[in-house]
Amino acid sequence: MINLGNKIRALRKKKGITQEQLAGALNMSPQAVSKWEMGAGYPDVALLPVIAAYFGVSLDVLFDYDANNIEEKIMEILYSSRGGAPFDVAEKRLLEGIAAYPSADILKKELLVQYELQMRYHGCPALKEPALAIAKKLIAESNDYFIVSSAKNDMASILIMNGNYEEAKAIIESMPYVYNIDIYDRMRCSSYMLKGEDRLKGAREFKVWAYRIVYTITEIMI
Repeated sequence: MINLGNKIRALRKKKGITQEQLAGALNMSPQAVSKWEMGAGYPDVALLPVIAAYFGVSLDVLFDYDANNIEEKIMEILYSSRGGAPFDVAEKRLLEGIAAYPSADILKKELLVQYELQMRYHGCPALKEPALAIAKKLIAESNDYFIVSSAKNDMASILIMNGNYEEAKAIIESMPYVYNIDIYDRMRCSSYMLKGEDRLKGAREFKVWAYRIVYTITEIMI
């Protein structure tokens, strides 16, 4: 609600009314309106729709909320963490972005990817617990299946790196058998990450599926 007072002041001035007039329309004291506009207090939650209706705006406008602008900012943070940015710089940007936009699962997924890569190529055992915490939260709470499947893939990889093979196998087996090529699935993750017969079984199944795709594409092109 940090900008709410400024927004009420701007809407009031645009409407050409005084604080006293606004207070009268809302059945509030002029002192209450003055406190809102100075940021020394906020309207009761139940009063917010009344204020929005009085000015003829939506609650989004009242709160100065622009979903498109927020999405652009989130994507700016995401892309700035890629493109060869040093790990510590990328991590800082992503952590700051997550703090600013707690519901931005795509930033959490990217941070998890960064942690998995650091562990795979540079060790970094201290990253294990924060990485697994992010993965578990995404798997439990995200509504985006691409993000969930990516989190499961990274979680399984991290578990295998740390000797938790059976736990990783259980994560992989919880994934759908086969999915779109852009989404991690049980068949491909088994082929790439598991060992011995578990890996061979996944590879055999993957080979049959891949042949079908090649056949379908060839038939379309002929």
